[in-house]
Amino acid sequence: MKDESANNTKKSPKSLLLFIIIGVLAALSIFLIIYLSTTKSKFDKLYNEKEYQRQELMNELDTLIKEHEAIKVSYGELSMQLEEKDSIINAKADEIKKLLGYEWEYVKIKKKFNQLQKISKSYVTQMDSLYTVNATLIEENTQIKKDIQVEKKKNVELSKEKAALVKKLDVASVIKAYEVDASCFHLTGSNEKATDKAKRTNLIRVCFSLLENALIETDKLTVYARIALPDGTIITEEGDVSTFVFQGNVLQYTMVKTINYNGTAMNNICIDWTNYDLTESLPAGLYYINLFTEDFEIGQTSFELK
Repeated sequence: MKDESANNTKKSPKSLLLFIIIGVLAALSIFLIIYLSTTKSKFDKLYNEKEYQRQELMNELDTLIKEHEAIKVSYGELSMQLEEKDSIINAKADEIKKLLGYEWEYVKIKKKFNQLQKISKSYVTQMDSLYTVNATLIEENTQIKKDIQVEKKKNVELSKEKAALVKKLDVASVIKAYEVDASCFHLTGSNEKATDKAKRTNLIRVCFSLLENALIETDKLTVYARIALPDGTIITEEGDVSTFVFQGNVLQYTMVKTINYNGTAMNNICIDWTNYDLTESLPAGLYYINLFTEDFEIGQTSFELK
């Protein structure tokens, strides 16, 4: 009995030490649990704050890019003049997006974002300046166009007045023949006998007078006479290509006469056509005669052969 008490007495300090160690470990465990829990809470809070900041920066970046694109659309083709700055803005926006997705350093990204905002504001300022300059140029261009239209209108009016004046001068300078008459004869030797028979006619004489016209600037005047048969064929010598140019057209003529004309009136000017081919007589019917210069038709008449 005495031995067992001695053994229990010897074991008691060891048990006490064990209990103390267990108590210390338990206290440390509780402390660590509390510390880790507190640290995790702080970390979660910090993470949430940084995530909020990251999301806020991402939203601001998206808003800035949308506003930038809207400005480009509103200015239309004018925005093409700032393509280089537009490329810089897009490149920096892409860089910030990558940093927000991977590295996530708030101070660094915020600094880059502030730089991007400055560039964007500068872009808008330059765009406004371009718009103002362009609007001024458009206004000046519009005024210039109006002035040009006014001058064109004046030129058109002057051209019309000039054309009307030229027309008046042309009309005033027209040579006019009057008392145009055609006579038909039967010619034998030097004897002429008037006739209205187609078979007997071998001489046609066209006579006319010219009015006075002081505007005429010529000494020599060439008059062409065209005699048209009843079927419309112009009488010309067989094999003879007797033509003249009238207002750009080549016309045949039957007779031609050059007259010394200085603008004073001339009377009883005659041109003869003789049918030397007595084997072929003229057809019966209505004949038309037209008188021309190279610029104007100056007279006409007609006659009928039976």
